[in-house]
Amino acid sequence: KRKQEEDLKRKQEEDQKRKQEEELKRKQEEDLKRKQEEELQNSGINPWTNLPYSKRYYSLLAERQQLPVQMHKKEFIEKFKDNRIVILVGQTGSGKSTQIPQFLVEMGYARDGKMIGCTQPR
Repeated sequence: KRKQEEDLKRKQEEDQKRKQEEELKRKQEEDLKRKQEEELQNSGINPWTNLPYSKRYYSLLAERQQLPVQMHKKEFIEKFKDNRIVILVGQTGSGKSTQIPQFLVEMGYARDGKMIGCTQPR
């Protein structure tokens, strides 16, 4: 019986270690993707078209960066990664409907034929 308990404990420890290693690897891969996308964006080339960003893009980017939701971008990303459901509440015009989907695109959720949908309850 004692051997069974020891075996069970060892297996649980191995499982926990494996899960931690997988989580670390996932975070490292996400960080690498984010850095690559940032480098591409900083290069002035649109990764979707492989063409230079337009003046309008930079104008819209400046406006987007002023929205209140930008102050909580990092927090949202962490909550999204750690939870299956995220309920987001904010003032009208804070950027919830326009910027949250953009954050998800930047995180890579629109790759490999995937789409991001944003519905409006009107």
